[in-house]
Amino acid sequence: GTKGCCSVDDWQRYQARKMKVNPPGHQQVQKTQNSPSRTSVDFNGDLFISNRAFSGQSSVTHIANDVASCVDRNRNGKIETSKDSNGDGYIEVDCNADGAPDNLASVKAKACTNGLPPEFYGEDDECILWTSNTFPPNAIGRPLGLAQGANDANVSDAWAGSFSNGNFVRIDGTSGLDKDDAQLPQECYGGSGPYGLAVDASGIGWTPDLGGGKLCYFDTKNSKNVGSVRDPQWGPMEGYGVTMDRDQNVWVGAGVLRYTPDRSNGVKNLGNGWWTRLGHVSGARGIAADSRTANAYFVYSCQGGLVKQIPASTIKLAKMDQQIPDPGWPTINMPCYGVGVDSDQNVWGVPNGGGWTTRALVDKMGNFKQPSVGGPPMGNNVCPAGDSCKNDGAYTYSDFTGFGLRNFTRPQGTYSYYVKGCVDGNNTPVDTQWYQVVWDADVPPNTSLTVHARAGHSLNPADPSWTANPWSDDAGITPLDLQATLTPNWTPQTPQGATLGNEFLLVEFTFKTAAQNATPRLRSFGVGFKCMAGPG
Repeated sequence: GTKGCCSVDDWQRYQARKMKVNPPGHQQVQKTQNSPSRTSVDFNGDLFISNRAFSGQSSVTHIANDVASCVDRNRNGKIETSKDSNGDGYIEVDCNADGAPDNLASVKAKACTNGLPPEFYGEDDECILWTSNTFPPNAIGRPLGLAQGANDANVSDAWAGSFSNGNFVRIDGTSGLDKDDAQLPQECYGGSGPYGLAVDASGIGWTPDLGGGKLCYFDTKNSKNVGSVRDPQWGPMEGYGVTMDRDQNVWVGAGVLRYTPDRSNGVKNLGNGWWTRLGHVSGARGIAADSRTANAYFVYSCQGGLVKQIPASTIKLAKMDQQIPDPGWPTINMPCYGVGVDSDQNVWGVPNGGGWTTRALVDKMGNFKQPSVGGPPMGNNVCPAGDSCKNDGAYTYSDFTGFGLRNFTRPQGTYSYYVKGCVDGNNTPVDTQWYQVVWDADVPPNTSLTVHARAGHSLNPADPSWTANPWSDDAGITPLDLQATLTPNWTPQTPQGATLGNEFLLVEFTFKTAAQNATPRLRSFGVGFKCMAGPG
């Protein structure tokens, strides 16, 4: 439906497909009291949200990052989507002060009081791709994580968990359809329930029970493989946030705990690893790891108004349970419930219940600058030009930047380069016919390097020509044939003042690794093209 009336999939339809019987009609999407909580960001920057929906219908919603992926549902020739129109770093939900969240109809009836376009479109937002209902009603959706999708595509599949019954469902990241599910043992949800999810590079999903419970796991590649981890020597763990580090240790918030799985025999020994208790901290919530240098990384835990920086890479594995007191690890003063690391490896604190989302700048060696909390942004009003961004009740402590997915779950990086095509004697761009991209690279076993490209009219990434022209196919072996895969390739030059053809090429290399100590390396690349003569 155009108003989000129907879920793209639901538990009843999924069960019917499994039993090979005719499915029932689509369930309605619950529009209020969804209590969105866990978030995950994929390789495209798309957002997946787990909606807890206490005493209601839990669900997962997929929101596109790139407007090229959004859908013009009302067919008016443009994409309506929430955005920061006045540049204050905050999405105003009720621009016309009518006491209700904005949508197209409400703003048409009463314009925004500031005379600007609305910043929030509600159910009319055309970058909301789908909502998929999860589990029977009252199951409480909590954990959410991303794992490998079909054919190792950039769009990962989402795994969403139920706090009430310990079930996890795999949702296709593109279609929103349920594909698989895993049922945890009774001890994983008999007390409280699974509270978060982190997926490691082997495809194992790790989920801690809230409070004094179990750390449990399931195999995203074979969902029948499930299990629980033995308790630490000092008693049941306290679970809350969960993350991975680059050495594939599992970190759990509440008390700050590190669990090192025994991976010596596949999934069979995963629960017989070793626990490390750090600082004997209680009450911590969010937890996140960086990948600071080739030799060092830190783990950040959040407790109230402090983010603690733990030199995690210096804590050796003893192959026995160990407790390490806090010798005075550095702390960053900023409000937080969740903590995350961005692509520049700066640290973000997200409080619970509103206030200020805060960023601390951290250099390569881990030295941080104490942020200004709640002060005006520096330089201009665009967040995060300063240290803080206003929020109105944000609540998350999962992988809300995608850093964990890119660096620990499915290590991947990209390199992009704009290539300028042909110009005339006055240095004015003229039409260019693009032929191929060739490259030289080292690609060790269990790693990959792929390349794709698309054409546009300028070096401005916001130029609509970039989103109008599709990406070429991906190529893993040189060369990439642009004649065969780039559409459109060349448009003859039109009279002066009209839009030119494909004067610039954006080439993007994607690097991936499943190896412990190896990554692909790009040595050089080149682009072949031909300058096309204009009319006359």
